[in-house]
Amino acid sequence: MANENRTIQIDATKFEQMKEFYKDFQVESKNPTVIALFKNENCSITIFRTLKAFFQGENALYEASIWQSEEDEDTWVYTKTHAGSDEVGTGDFFGPITVVATLIKDTDLEFIDSLGIKDSKKMSDEQIVKVVPHLLKRIKYSLLTLDNELYNKLIRRGFNMNKIKAFLHNKALLNLEAKVNERIPLFVVDQFTPEKNYYEYLKEEIKVIKRIEFVTKGESASPAVAVSSVLARYAFLRRMNQLRAETGYNLPLGAGAKVDEVAKQILEEKGLDYLKSITKGNFKNFEKITKEQLL
Repeated sequence: MANENRTIQIDATKFEQMKEFYKDFQVESKNPTVIALFKNENCSITIFRTLKAFFQGENALYEASIWQSEEDEDTWVYTKTHAGSDEVGTGDFFGPITVVATLIKDTDLEFIDSLGIKDSKKMSDEQIVKVVPHLLKRIKYSLLTLDNELYNKLIRRGFNMNKIKAFLHNKALLNLEAKVNERIPLFVVDQFTPEKNYYEYLKEEIKVIKRIEFVTKGESASPAVAVSSVLARYAFLRRMNQLRAETGYNLPLGAGAKVDEVAKQILEEKGLDYLKSITKGNFKNFEKITKEQLL
């Protein structure tokens, strides 16, 4: 039988139960992120400080099923070598869109779980900043940043947000495969549009990645999508900090009322062309702010 991998989230009570259950198989671990390690003939079970349990071996799926609750959401569906991609910034009026694609091998899963990686939306900025240096040392990735000027040009050419995202994901995945110089067997993309529409958006592209599985809540199913989500968020936050330093304004994230207030100030002090250069011009914020100026 081939080795399998499975990760589940446990709580303190379940951890104590597992320690008792596997006490005859406990061995020492020199990894400071590991609080318990058990090895029997057909499976090893690693418990991290984050209380994630990593099962590996011929009986990994069976052993994990003993402890996994139906409501568990942190189990990776994709545990074999694959690539995944995710994007950040599509809902932010200020700043770029960042897309990252990463290659995750089955041998990377224990490392990822030791960092407590999950969807970047569920991690604080402080957590992201802490884990990214570790990821950059080991994980192969491709990063694309679409600045506001090019974004607005694409919108004027008739692109909508989903077409832009399809273009960026495809390019990031192509760049990743070229970077690692090997055929990646499977790609996972967090689904943002039906598969048919995704390929329709790319019909004029010369090279299109086809080996894709489109998954809702992909960051919970695929460690590659989860890591991409974290790296994309990190790159986006860095670029936003650069923009704040360059503009001299405390640019808020999102597209709410605080965004409108700052955008109005920029429009009054630096003019329309400058505002266009740091914002997404098709957002309702832009239309609202410029109309108010004319009144």
